[in-house]
Amino acid sequence: MTDDKDTKLDLNELTNLTPHAITLFDETMKPVITIKSTGCVRAIPNKISETSKQDSHGITIKNPPTYSEIDGLPMFPRPIIVSTLVAQVMKELSPVYQGWSEFIYTPSTYPSDTCRDHEGQIVGITALIHGWKL
Repeated sequence: MTDDKDTKLDLNELTNLTPHAITLFDETMKPVITIKSTGCVRAIPNKISETSKQDSHGITIKNPPTYSEIDGLPMFPRPIIVSTLVAQVMKELSPVYQGWSEFIYTPSTYPSDTCRDHEGQIVGITALIHGWKL
């Protein structure tokens, strides 16, 4: 894929590897396609932080994990949708995932790119993020 604005993505070629369906809307907020989840890619933490503390309500607060690998990727690169966390971890673990950059898409949840229901929950998006430099 190139960075041309005229590049057309075949939405039917995308494999959604997030844990939920993703509905893409056009600029008029009309649904174009819902891409069902067909698996789940996840970032595997090295180890959950042992350092933690309890707040005044008894809630445990832990330090953020570090990640060592991505689990659930297809064997060969192809256009996939993953969570932003997975894409960020893939970027951190480069060059392990070198060659995947052109195939990685993430849902854009910028406020201007989301469609929400009357309760404020995201029901779809109008954009995907592409161009992760892995």
